[in-house]
Amino acid sequence: MSIWRSLIAEFDASLPRRTAVLLKENVTTTAFYYPMDFGKIGYRLDTRIATTYEEKPTFSFYLDDYVRGDFVNNPVLALNSFYTSRMRTAPNWLRRDYGFPNVGIDLEETASIPSDQGLVWSLNFKQRNLHKVADHRFHLVVQGQGALRLETAEAAAPDDTANVKLVKLATEDGQSLSIAIPADAEVGLFESVDAYSQAIAGESIPAPVAETGSYVVIGFRVHFEKVKSSKDWKTRRFTVAFSTLGAKEAAESYGEDAEVRTERLWNGFFGRLPKLGLGREEAERMYYKCWTVIKQNYYVHPEWGFMILEALPVYKGAWMWGTSAIVSNSLLDPDHPAEYARNSLNLFTRNMRQDGYLTHAIYIDEKEPGERWGQGEGVIQTPHLPWVAYAYYEKTKDLEQLRTWYPLFVRFYDYIGRTRDEGLDRLHLWAAKTSFDIGLDVSPQFTDITYYGETHAYSAVFAAERVRYERTMADIADLLGHRNESTAWREAADLSLEAANRHLWDAEAGWYGARRADGTLDTRVSVDGLAFLAYGLVDAERAKAMKPGVEKLIATYGVRTFAPDELEYEPDVYWRGPAWPKSCAWGAEAVCRYYPDLRERTLEALIRFAFRHPNIWECMNPDNGEIARGDVGVKATPGVSSNVGAGELISALRAFVRH
Repeated sequence: MSIWRSLIAEFDASLPRRTAVLLKENVTTTAFYYPMDFGKIGYRLDTRIATTYEEKPTFSFYLDDYVRGDFVNNPVLALNSFYTSRMRTAPNWLRRDYGFPNVGIDLEETASIPSDQGLVWSLNFKQRNLHKVADHRFHLVVQGQGALRLETAEAAAPDDTANVKLVKLATEDGQSLSIAIPADAEVGLFESVDAYSQAIAGESIPAPVAETGSYVVIGFRVHFEKVKSSKDWKTRRFTVAFSTLGAKEAAESYGEDAEVRTERLWNGFFGRLPKLGLGREEAERMYYKCWTVIKQNYYVHPEWGFMILEALPVYKGAWMWGTSAIVSNSLLDPDHPAEYARNSLNLFTRNMRQDGYLTHAIYIDEKEPGERWGQGEGVIQTPHLPWVAYAYYEKTKDLEQLRTWYPLFVRFYDYIGRTRDEGLDRLHLWAAKTSFDIGLDVSPQFTDITYYGETHAYSAVFAAERVRYERTMADIADLLGHRNESTAWREAADLSLEAANRHLWDAEAGWYGARRADGTLDTRVSVDGLAFLAYGLVDAERAKAMKPGVEKLIATYGVRTFAPDELEYEPDVYWRGPAWPKSCAWGAEAVCRYYPDLRERTLEALIRFAFRHPNIWECMNPDNGEIARGDVGVKATPGVSSNVGAGELISALRAFVRH
């Protein structure tokens, strides 16, 4: 069975972000392709390393609106209107079917990445004419940001692509795109749309006369002889390959068997992955879909080495709370086993400030890692570092690396204690000074500390994480032979758990609440309290009391972040109700540890979450599966590999295997 083929999914123009069906060009850079606005047949290519929501493609290529030759073959320009009949996607593959009602041709358009070094665009034209010849010249337009220089490619085409010619486009800021096209294609370079529109009306496209221009036009002929029956209809294929890596890579990508090679490439990757072992077909498909997203976030930084980016379309870097996903992406990665785990933890710890602070986010375009966010008191963002490092050790037995990290984890722990408890209420817990500290951005319980002046709030997420931090530090100290420190860490963990049960547990509500700055307890059933169940920190009596709350959180699509009957529940807004991979993972851990009768219901909800849309998204409405919004109104992000994406969903699946 082809795992790759089992992941083919349908989509339509209602897809909230077209980057959800992206095609990652290679495993070393950030270059990726995604469809243009659905009113065009073409793609955008983004090579930027900046973290941004703004769409600003480096290059775009598309079929021009006009063909030369109308429906009766008059040699004039004809507006080539089209309709889309079907769209589907699979790992690094996209196919769309079009009809051209005014020229009597249909088109099956396929884009794929067959060898992790370039995109192949195959335009398979289908004859729809009887009794008369059909003869048209289509025009592929390529443009960049500003002026383009058209060059002859340096690399020669390999023997098996002898009928291919290679051209290279270069931008003023040093970006380049190599293109492999059929040898008989016509190529022109023009300064304006008017200039190339006038040129394509002629019998042939004139060769370039200027050194630079804004539009490269590639003309190619689609010709069908007349036939008496539709049974005799033929097809004509035009194939072009693009690569930002160079002409050699474009030429090697080129070929009409691109789909076969793409399928073979991905099935090879899937075959190297460790087996999930859940024995459930849809869960297995979900597992491989998640790994698709992880591989599409591969990146090699020139100084930091191999990385798994947070979310290629938008978030290009490493996030502190995203480290929790390392145990289910990096440590299971068959091609880069534990490599990103080591690189990520080193990236954070080697850039510790003198006072012990570790920034919560590092972007790949920063000259100094963490320079954007590592200012002032800083955002903490749920610190998973010790238990992720311990999982790294269990995988690699690299005790020396653990020995290097341990004192840095001590310093970070001390910093959090000083800034998030000792100067506040001194509860032997950690307080959040903004919702970003705990990653539950503008959750209703933590909106006031983010936007409305409340100084702090003690959260259950932070409390549970503190207990796990201290317990894991005890385990690491044991490994390193620090017996006295191990004892002290365990005593600290006991004190933290006792403090959480004293200050945050609400016996009447049967849930852990958030302690506000004025000392009141704000208890609402949410993902905040769910962390205690996920980490196995709840006794039998409390677990029984929490079960009705857990049942409220399990939704049609995933696990809610806020119960629907709570004040300020908003199912479409970020952490105010939508389901996230993080809430799904904690919900899975909770039911597997405490509520076996809820396992099947939860697993079904997770599978529906994963397959509701192409790609893996940050969050969605838990009732209808529509993509949710952030508090500023923008739609959530697809292509996420971390704790708010594919990595954490794999953790959720593994919970059903472990327990």
